[in-house]
Amino acid sequence: MQRRIAPNSTRTLWPIFLFFLFFQFSPLLTNDIFAELVLFNVPDAVYTRAQGVNDGNQIVGVYGDNVGVDFHGFLRDPGGEITFFDVAGSYRTAARDINNAGQIVGYYYTGTHGYGFLLDNIGSFTTINISDSGFTEANGINSTGQIVGAFSMGGYTHAFLRDVEGGTIFFDAPGAEDTLARGINDSGQVVGFYADSNRTRHGFLRNPDGTFTRIDVPGAIWTTAEGINEVGQIVGFFQDFDGYHNFLRDLDGTFTVLDFPYMGYVGEALDINNTGLIVGYMEGPPERYAFSALSSDLFYQPEPNSVPEPATMLLLASGLVGLAGFRKKFFLKP
Repeated sequence: MQRRIAPNSTRTLWPIFLFFLFFQFSPLLTNDIFAELVLFNVPDAVYTRAQGVNDGNQIVGVYGDNVGVDFHGFLRDPGGEITFFDVAGSYRTAARDINNAGQIVGYYYTGTHGYGFLLDNIGSFTTINISDSGFTEANGINSTGQIVGAFSMGGYTHAFLRDVEGGTIFFDAPGAEDTLARGINDSGQVVGFYADSNRTRHGFLRNPDGTFTRIDVPGAIWTTAEGINEVGQIVGFFQDFDGYHNFLRDLDGTFTVLDFPYMGYVGEALDINNTGLIVGYMEGPPERYAFSALSSDLFYQPEPNSVPEPATMLLLASGLVGLAGFRKKFFLKP
């Protein structure tokens, strides 16, 4: 591992705000947005994506090097110090999540195959690989050590849940052709998204008893669910006819649309911790940033949409039987 302080890697939005004031634009702001929103980049990176956060506000993610092809994992501590890391022998490494014990999960490529990994808090890597899969990615870890992710097999993608001893179950969302698990909380609730027979993406919440709730933002063309905290709040992003947006879904099924408060920037909300800190990335001309911010102060928030979720759906089929594998890799990205 290489450790260093990232120089000039943290920014506020004052320069952007003043730009819009000067040209008499009207960004939609909350009063305290600049007190909470933090943008940062790994030095010299062509992009930086924050992908996971724990309750200690440690943030993990991925950045692209100056070639823009290879990518690497990072850990950012609450003081802004960044640790860079790669799995030995890999040319691409991405960190996806971190739990309160400091354990990190993600995935890496060796050139011929993609594998998941678990990085413990003393710097030791454990490879996670589903036998006979085309790739395996570990996307979420909770404080009990349960890990969720996805793997490809036979042209399809399936989700998995791995316990602390390494025992693994496979599952698919009802009606899914491809299923990706993205996050898990300490109660064992899993969120992610799936593609139906029309290749339309829907978010899902899987309960510990194996029942599913589909998550679709009302009016959305597609929806993905990315992170869940212990309160049951879920973050993700969606597309409607106005463009791309982020959302926060409360325990009662109420959605709040979370849009960046200035023109020309879009991004993805990818995780939320128990204090309401959301992390993800945003981009707009000319740069791309990772971000962290409290949910109450990060975005312009229209009136919450009070349309409840569809009724909870029973698990119709298990990925343990008749695995068909992975057909299209368009879901897998840093």
